[in-house]
Amino acid sequence: RSRSAFLQELILTMKTACVLAALVATAAAFQLPQSQVRSVRMQAAPTDNAAPAAVAGVLPALMVAAPASALPDVGGLPGGVALTFFPLVIALGVAILVIGPGAIQQFQRVFTGQSAKYMKGDY
Repeated sequence: RSRSAFLQELILTMKTACVLAALVATAAAFQLPQSQVRSVRMQAAPTDNAAPAAVAGVLPALMVAAPASALPDVGGLPGGVALTFFPLVIALGVAILVIGPGAIQQFQRVFTGQSAKYMKGDY
């Protein structure tokens, strides 16, 4: 089998996969959403005047407890803080690993005088 035949077969396979993915995405777009959420029926307000006051006092405590328990602590940091700064940590790691060596190389060229051979013309 030659290399060109292999490449043609690979391209045909990739085209087939792209067409299949497009068909599946189109079919998924036309599907009706399947929701497991049931509608909630509102109940009549209680006639006792003490019950609404008790519920009003408990609801703020429940509302504060729910978001705090949604994300677990990561290394002593609250989950929300860890989730917020995670992309920044990844970007910093990429910058150090990818951009750092190139920047160090350029600084070495500038300080050793090798940069003159890369700069042609009046700058």
